[in-house]
Amino acid sequence: NINTLQDQTAPMPYETVADGDWSSESTWLYGNVWDIEDASQNKDWSIVLVKNDVTTSSSHTNLGLIVDTDKSLVVNGDNKIENTYYLELNGTLDLRDDSQLVQGLRSDLVTSAEGKVKRRQEGTSSQYRYNYWGSPLGSLGATPLTDNNTVGNNDNNSDFNLGMLKQPGGTDIEFTGALDAPGKISVFWLYTYINGVTYNDWGSMDANTPLGPGIGYTQKGTGVAGTEQQYLFEGKPNNGTIVIDVTDTGGSGSVPAVSKTDYLLGNPYPSALDLHQFIDDNAGVIDGTIQLWQQWSGDSHILNEYNGGYAQVNKTGSVRAYQFVGIEGANNGSQDGTKTPSRYLPVGQGFMVEVIADGEVMFNNGQRLFVKEADHDGTYNNGSIFFKNGTGQGKSQEGEDLMQTIRLEFSSVDGPQTRRELLLGFSDFTTEDFDYGYEAKNTEEGDDDLNLVFGDELMTIQAYSAITDDKAVPLKLTASGDYNYTIALTGTDNIDEGQQIYLRDNLTGEYHDLSSSEQPIEFSSEAGEHTDRFEVVFSQQSQTLSEMDQEIEDLRLYYAMGRKKIVVLNPNGVGIAQISVTNILGQRVYQNGNAYPGSYTEY
Repeated sequence: NINTLQDQTAPMPYETVADGDWSSESTWLYGNVWDIEDASQNKDWSIVLVKNDVTTSSSHTNLGLIVDTDKSLVVNGDNKIENTYYLELNGTLDLRDDSQLVQGLRSDLVTSAEGKVKRRQEGTSSQYRYNYWGSPLGSLGATPLTDNNTVGNNDNNSDFNLGMLKQPGGTDIEFTGALDAPGKISVFWLYTYINGVTYNDWGSMDANTPLGPGIGYTQKGTGVAGTEQQYLFEGKPNNGTIVIDVTDTGGSGSVPAVSKTDYLLGNPYPSALDLHQFIDDNAGVIDGTIQLWQQWSGDSHILNEYNGGYAQVNKTGSVRAYQFVGIEGANNGSQDGTKTPSRYLPVGQGFMVEVIADGEVMFNNGQRLFVKEADHDGTYNNGSIFFKNGTGQGKSQEGEDLMQTIRLEFSSVDGPQTRRELLLGFSDFTTEDFDYGYEAKNTEEGDDDLNLVFGDELMTIQAYSAITDDKAVPLKLTASGDYNYTIALTGTDNIDEGQQIYLRDNLTGEYHDLSSSEQPIEFSSEAGEHTDRFEVVFSQQSQTLSEMDQEIEDLRLYYAMGRKKIVVLNPNGVGIAQISVTNILGQRVYQNGNAYPGSYTEY
C-alpha cells in the first residue's frame, strides 16, 4: 500500500560517500538513518564498503569489509579491526599505533584483491643487538586458488623479503654489507635458523631472500638515536592455516646442547598470537616451551661478548633470560635478563622452538586475538609485549583453570655474578610426571646455578600436582667455589594468603619462611653439586618426627623424597651402632646393624 516514492536505505552494505571520520554521519550513505557511525553500537553482522578515505579511532567487528581501489581505512590508536567472514582489500588498511587485524576461523581474504595492509613495529635500535622478527605480511598481488587451500596452507599467503620493509614515513630502507652503518640495515647480521642443531646451522640471507609465512629471522638495529626503532611492514596480510615442515635433525641424543633441534619461527599475523593455543596445536612436534631472545647490555659484535640469552614461556608461566654460554664455552657476563615474556606474542615477534619429532608446525586463525601492548599491567599474560617488563603469571583467560605459581630467584653474593629465575606451578590438572606445555628445560646451566629437577633433567619451569602439606620440591645447587648465595621468593599467583612456603635446608635442618621473609635467604656453600640440600616445602610437619627421639644431638637426618632415601648427616663422626626405622604404628620397618662412623650415610 505504498503510493509514494521511498528511498532504499537498507544497509546492503553500509557504504561511505565522503572522505572523513567513521564517527561522522556525513561519511555514510544514509548516515542519518542508520547508526553505523556510533562505535558503541558496533554491528558485528555488518558488511562495510569503504569507497572513500576514512579514518577511525575505535574498534570495529564486521562480517564483511571491502576497501575500494586507491582508498584507505586508517585505524588510529590501539584498536581492532575484526573480520569474521569476508575481507576484500583492493585499497589500504593502515593499522597505526598498536592497532591489529584479527581474522576469525571462517574469515577469507579475497584472492583477486591486490590491496595492502600497513603495520608498524618497534625493535631495538642498537646496531650491536639482535631482534628476532617474523613478518605479518607477504608480497602484494592477486593469488589464484588451488586445491591446497582446502587441506593445508592458505595459498593466498605469499613470501616476504626484507626489501619490502619501509621507513615509518613510507620511504625505502637502505642496506649495507658493512658490519654496521648508521641508518642502514646490515645484511651481515641477517640469519634464519631452520632445523638447526649447532651454531654453524645459522643460515645467512640478504634483503631479497624469500621468507615463507611463519619463518623467523634475525636483524640488528641501524644505530639511529633512541632505544627503539620503528619499521613499516607493507603488503598482503597473512591469514588462515600456515604449516611449516620441520625435521628433528638432531634426534634424541643424550647431550641436549649438541643433539636438540631448534627452529626460528615468527608470528605470521598482523595481530597478537596466543602462545598457549599455539603450544596445544603443536603437541608432539615441539617440546612445549617458547624461547625469546633478549640482549640487555654490551655493545660488541663479538659473540663471546654478547650479554644476552633466551627467556622461556609456556603454559605454566615464564622466566627471564639467563646468560647464554658462548661458543667457546665461556659464560659471557652477568645473568640478569630484565624482561619477562607474555603468553601473547605481539605482531612481528620472532621466537625459537625445539623440534622433537618430524612433522608440521601449524599456525591458524584460532591462535589469533587482539591484545594490546599497552594493556600490559606488570603481569606477563595480560598484554602482548615486544619484551616489556613483567613479574608473574597474572590472571587466566575466562574459563581456564587456574595455575598456582611460585617464583624464586637465586643470586650470588660474593662469587661470580649470577642470577637465575625459577617458576614452580601447582594445579589439579598437572602431575609430578612430565606435562607437555608446562615444563621447561634448562638450556644454559651455569657454574653457579640453582635448578629444579625432573629425573636426570635440570628444569627452569616445572609443574606439579596441587599443593599439600607433605609436598617437597627438590632443588639442585651448583657452586663453583666456597661462596655465599641468596634465594628469594619474588612473586606468587593464585596462592592462598595463609599458605606457608618454606625453604628447607637439609644440611642445617633449618626451615626458612619464604612467604613472610622480606629479605632473601642467605647461605654459604662449598664447591660442588648439591642435589639434596634444598627443598621447597609447605609445612614443618616432617620436623616433628626428627624431634621425637633425639638422644644424639650431633646427628641430623632428612628424607630425600626424589631419591626415596633417608640421609643421616653425621659431621662430628659419632659412632653409630645401629639404625632402625619405626612407623607410626610402632612397627620396625628397617634395621641396619652395620653402620659406621662417617659424615654422610644413606639408607
